[in-house]
Amino acid sequence: MNRKSPQMVRRRLMWQSGHLQFQQDEIPEIVNELNRYTKIKMQVADLDLAHFKISGRVNLSDPINTFRELDPRVSWQVEKNSDGDAVWMLRKAR
Repeated sequence: MNRKSPQMVRRRLMWQSGHLQFQQDEIPEIVNELNRYTKIKMQVADLDLAHFKISGRVNLSDPINTFRELDPRVSWQVEKNSDGDAVWMLRKAR
């Protein structure tokens, strides 16, 4: 049987209180998780970010600003997709 630690269970259930917690997770994994819980859609536009790992807590009511504060290596740009919806594109900060 694969048992999860109490900390892992709490971390997985944080979305119910409007937050997500990350512990040395890669940015594409974080983006996928955020896209599950928010109307804001994000994509990783810069493959240099694929292996960056981030730790911290993201507020689901304001994921862009709280995510932005987690790591200065990541910058943001808004683009429109083919449906006209805004998509936040993550790029490596220059």
